[in-house]
Amino acid sequence: MNNFIPKLIKYNKYYNKSGFLVPFARIEDKKKNNYEKYFAVREGINSRLDEIQASILNVKLKYLQYYINRRKEIAKIYDNNLKNYHLTLPKEINNNLHVYYEYVVSLNNRDQVISKLKKKNVYLKVTYRYPVHIMKPYKKFSLKKKKLKKTDFFSKKILSLPTYPGISDKSIYTIIDEIKKLTLR
Repeated sequence: MNNFIPKLIKYNKYYNKSGFLVPFARIEDKKKNNYEKYFAVREGINSRLDEIQASILNVKLKYLQYYINRRKEIAKIYDNNLKNYHLTLPKEINNNLHVYYEYVVSLNNRDQVISKLKKKNVYLKVTYRYPVHIMKPYKKFSLKKKKLKKTDFFSKKILSLPTYPGISDKSIYTIIDEIKKLTLR
């Protein structure tokens, strides 16, 4: 994508590496407040859908059911292979359709597992590292006297296993095998 970005824009501090406009204030927040991914420093909108992206998504909508089915297939592989290990796996509630956009598991030694897997070129992500109620713009909505103990507890234990429809079964089983080595039965 960077090849299509004019040279004048490519290195401009107001654009990120993919050429999308980044609001100036957010860049400043990043510098001043040790901004981290997935941690909101103020309310805002992340809206980067242009006409080209919209037309691509319009085509991809035809494959939505395939994507959902593939994600469910991947989730079933994880379920069947990790159910007897020290992980809390997602549960599908009766009469609800889970599309497994994220396959979020919980384990006690999350950061240690991520670190060890990274050394083996297995990259897992923590999408919800920071609970919303601790982020500055949303503290006003938090319950004043109650702490969200379970939310705080799980935010330190959860990570997402890949469910991208294009991931190969071989990659899925590699991830499973490496997780099994690091978590006890």
